[in-house]
Amino acid sequence: MQILMLKKVYEDLDRYFVTVRDDFSERVLDKERAYYVTQILRDPVKLLLNDMQSYRILRKERPDVIITTGAGDVFPTCFLGKMQDCRIVFLETFARVSEPSMVGRLLNPLADLTLVQWKPMLQHYKNAQYSGPIYEAAETQELPDEPKVFVVTGTHTASFHRLVKSVDELVGEGEIAGLSGAQIGHSTHEPKNFPWSRFLPYEEFLEQLRANDIILTHDGASSIGLALSFGKRVVVVPRRREFREVEYASKQNLARHLASEGLVVLVEDVLDIPAGLAKAKEMKPPRETRKEKGPAYIIKEFLENL
Repeated sequence: MQILMLKKVYEDLDRYFVTVRDDFSERVLDKERAYYVTQILRDPVKLLLNDMQSYRILRKERPDVIITTGAGDVFPTCFLGKMQDCRIVFLETFARVSEPSMVGRLLNPLADLTLVQWKPMLQHYKNAQYSGPIYEAAETQELPDEPKVFVVTGTHTASFHRLVKSVDELVGEGEIAGLSGAQIGHSTHEPKNFPWSRFLPYEEFLEQLRANDIILTHDGASSIGLALSFGKRVVVVPRRREFREVEYASKQNLARHLASEGLVVLVEDVLDIPAGLAKAKEMKPPRETRKEKGPAYIIKEFLENL
């Protein structure tokens, strides 16, 4: 949930959250005022149900501003909110480097403020502003003599069984050392050779990122972005549609872009994970201090001027 990275914007404001119910969202928002809507998945019936839920929430809460990081399931909230004279702030997802998301194409005409996190996206959105990434990469930390590895598969319901099973086998064969644990999400494979949890409480999850040295993960924007923001070395194994690990034809634009910049190590084949971890130990990722204001600063400035 990239919206959590905007805490500086909303922490002192009266706010509520709208999202899809899953283990992660319930844990993260347990102390917030939160509403859950039906996941649409391009299903007309689910879209109608989401519309009705969103309308009831809007009638109850009557917000002045809606801030979204581009989740498709909150498009009805934005559309109906605009009809009620809400201001719309749209931050295109960190995952989109060169091609706009479908929901972005729909939301941009409604938005009072559109921000993009990568400069190539400016060509797709009229009147958009470049804000830089929502995750600010920290200076890469020095590795200890025996670096610790943590595996993250994310919260998507399409499990990354292939990654979890392969890592478990590689650890059992002695091909991977220093693996301290994993968050395996909905994976159907339960590891036998290292400790694991399905979903960690958010603060505990962040602590695991801080405590480990190398993060082995899928091509999820939040997992990669958080790891980089803690100055960790990141090894990315992209999910693939042919294995039903994603529901869309992902081009893994983000992972490939970050790999080309030397910020992550990309591993195409799970059998090459040990080599990818070895490469991560040797990498010296370039780091540059953020020069732009950043999404949170721009959005807060926008709200102050309303």
